[in-house]
Amino acid sequence: MELNQAEDCTGSCRTCPAVGSCPDRVVCRCLQVTEQTLISAIVELGLRTVKEVRRATEAGTGCNCCHREVNAYLAVYASSSSPNMCSAK
Repeated sequence: MELNQAEDCTGSCRTCPAVGSCPDRVVCRCLQVTEQTLISAIVELGLRTVKEVRRATEAGTGCNCCHREVNAYLAVYASSSSPNMCSAK
């Protein structure tokens, strides 16, 4: 059974109260990338952008519906330090 894009964009676990509360939750439905996979990649690889997450996990490379959710995971789990930025002089 095929779902329309609006249904695809709602996520597959409505009972999880917050980002990081359901490791088996499928965040990227197109490629079946789970919350645990995203969190692990963000933390272990130091990912900070959706583009980096796409390269590392392939989440968000299908219909792009999950980009908003991926950003939510980045906001919670990405390192706030920025070693690659130059300091202002």
